[in-house]
Amino acid sequence: MWYHVVFRIRRASEADEETIAECSSVIWESLRGLLPEDWIKREVSGSRELARRIVGALRDPSMIALIAEVSGEVVGIAYGRYSAGSAHLGFI
Repeated sequence: MWYHVVFRIRRASEADEETIAECSSVIWESLRGLLPEDWIKREVSGSRELARRIVGALRDPSMIALIAEVSGEVVGIAYGRYSAGSAHLGFI
């Protein structure tokens, strides 16, 4: 069965800090039972700090953070940085 899903990709802003933290927490919670429990707890508890770091870095021109939405609901986040001739990308 095929599904047609339309993603809207936009740049993250400072107003997205709570959304980034929530998305990170939900993703890690979804991995419960697949990864060690202490790892999940550590990542979930670190979600707000990760969101603060991402939003705080948005003023850096080498940094990018993108929000993926479907029907207005955030379904993913990608963030990265270009430094010393290479790009680094992470995603939630």
